[in-house]
Amino acid sequence: MHENNIQFWRYDNAQVPVKIDGDDAFTVSINGLYRLRNQSLVSVERIGGFDLLYRVKGTRTYLVAFDLLNLFDSTLNESLEDVPSTAFRLLAQLPFSYSLIPKPARDYLLRRSASRQSIPQYSRFCLIDGLSYLFLALLLIASKRIIPTLSFWKDDRKYTFAVTHDVESKNGFEKQSLNLRQIEERLGIKSLWNFPSHRYHISQDGIRDLVQKHIVGVHDTTHDGRLSLLKDDEIVQRLTCCRERISNLTGSRVNGFRAPLLQHSHSLLRGVHEAGFTYDSSCPTWEPVSSLNGKSHGVGTVFPLNLDGLTELPVTLTQDHQMIYLLKTHPEKCVQHWLEQANWIKQVGGMVLLLVHPEYSFSAPEYLPLYRILLSTFALDKTCWITTTDDLAAWWRMRSKSSAKEIDGNFEVETIGDESLETSSLKIRLFTLYDDVNGFHSMSREERVNYVAS
Repeated sequence: MHENNIQFWRYDNAQVPVKIDGDDAFTVSINGLYRLRNQSLVSVERIGGFDLLYRVKGTRTYLVAFDLLNLFDSTLNESLEDVPSTAFRLLAQLPFSYSLIPKPARDYLLRRSASRQSIPQYSRFCLIDGLSYLFLALLLIASKRIIPTLSFWKDDRKYTFAVTHDVESKNGFEKQSLNLRQIEERLGIKSLWNFPSHRYHISQDGIRDLVQKHIVGVHDTTHDGRLSLLKDDEIVQRLTCCRERISNLTGSRVNGFRAPLLQHSHSLLRGVHEAGFTYDSSCPTWEPVSSLNGKSHGVGTVFPLNLDGLTELPVTLTQDHQMIYLLKTHPEKCVQHWLEQANWIKQVGGMVLLLVHPEYSFSAPEYLPLYRILLSTFALDKTCWITTTDDLAAWWRMRSKSSAKEIDGNFEVETIGDESLETSSLKIRLFTLYDDVNGFHSMSREERVNYVAS
């Protein structure tokens, strides 16, 4: 086959649907999708009307019609870098914290940008996940074999749910958090409470009472917004300081970090890891307005990420501050929107991670019933694994050190480099087929055993 005999047609902004359970779960936008023509090439199968996979005649060599790996890597790397604007950099240099500017004034400035934003469909926005599922579909089509994968969640649950809170004030901790905690505890939900280490007085008795039923994380030092502008060594020093202080207050190790304003960058994520945290939760799946630059932004995934030793747990439901104060969404509509986002996340088997501030609307008596309805939806769903961010991060690390292998016709979980891992809750899911009508066909290992036996 000679390259100069291949004819190329390029499609920009090709919209490729990926189906799950018969629905278009993703619409993957691809710039640089090529239609190829050569006597030695055969189009294997069309997905959504596009020829994505070609086979070289007489061989088992396949060509993908676009640079999938480069698109995945570039999308992920760009999404992890939320670059501060010049205006933000100037504001951060003022001799006082941005928080001294009245909150209505801050929200007004951000709202001017938010008014131009519409809430995107996650099926189109979550490109990282769409590409991952598309890659699996292409593997199934090319190999015509069963592909064993590890279940995403404990005991092969369909999806997972975790609740988090950023406590920005003393009043938020000592008073406004109590109503939220009461609802969570009645439903058996253990949540994460992130504290700035030096912004206000944190009662040691109060925080140790909290960790009896919940977990605690770190939310920087004073919440001054300057974290992302520091040098690498300054970031590590600052985060180490706040981790040690919160650990001393709780009397136990603190594992998780979330940056104020959901700031994130490659250097900041490295600093979080070097400061001794095992996971970060500063990246939103999507936000209408980044506080750093006034633009809509998000990492485009509803799954955890492994980032050079650090586990990233994205905030997958649009946080309450952005929904209520910037998009001016009534709390009832906000809950409705969260449940719509959660339904899509459930469909694709992802992670529903909620961020609610105790200082904002849902701790008010008139909105507590809405919060109860929201949490009850997950508590009553037997297909949902309700857990904490600590356990989620530990689970994802364990999963990344394991693999599904076929051994003598049987499928087994194999650990990679650490045979001491407890993998009994890690199940195997077998993908058998992808078609353009129903999407993925899969079964559990146990279902296959029963099928073969029958």
